[in-house]
Amino acid sequence: MIKTRRMRLLALSFVLLGCSGPTSSAGTYITQAPGFVMMLQIEPGSGDKIDGTISSVQVLSNGEISALRKPISGTIDDKAVNFSIIYPPGNDPTSVPVTGIMTDQGLELTFFVHGHSTSATFRKGKAEEFSAIAQSIQNQSNK
Repeated sequence: MIKTRRMRLLALSFVLLGCSGPTSSAGTYITQAPGFVMMLQIEPGSGDKIDGTISSVQVLSNGEISALRKPISGTIDDKAVNFSIIYPPGNDPTSVPVTGIMTDQGLELTFFVHGHSTSATFRKGKAEEFSAIAQSIQNQSNK
C-alpha cells in the first residue's frame, strides 16, 4: 500500500514537472512576412537550458533565394527567453543574441545584429507548415 502510494506521488510529480518550466516552451514557432518565413524549433535541455534550430527562407533583393539553418542555445526563466543563434567561427557575427518573452500565442522576440534590433512575433506552428510556406516562396521567386 505504501509503495503504491509513493509510486502514485512520484508519477504525479513527474506529470506536474512536465507541465511547467522550460519543457512547456518546447515546440515549433513560425513568423512570416511577404517573401520571408522563419521557424524556431526549441528542444528542452536540463534545468532552464534550451537548444534547437532556427531556419529561414527569404527572397533577396536580387530575386535569389536565401535559406539558412543555424543552431541556437540559451535559457528560459519563467516567461523570459534568451538565446544565441550560433554561426561557425570566421563569420561576422559569430552569434546573434535574441531576447524575448513567451506568450499564450507563442513568442515575442528581439534579434540584435550589428548594433540594430529587429522584433518578430512567432506563433506556435508545425515544421510541415514552414516547409509549405518556404516552398511557396521559392515557387514565387521562380516565376
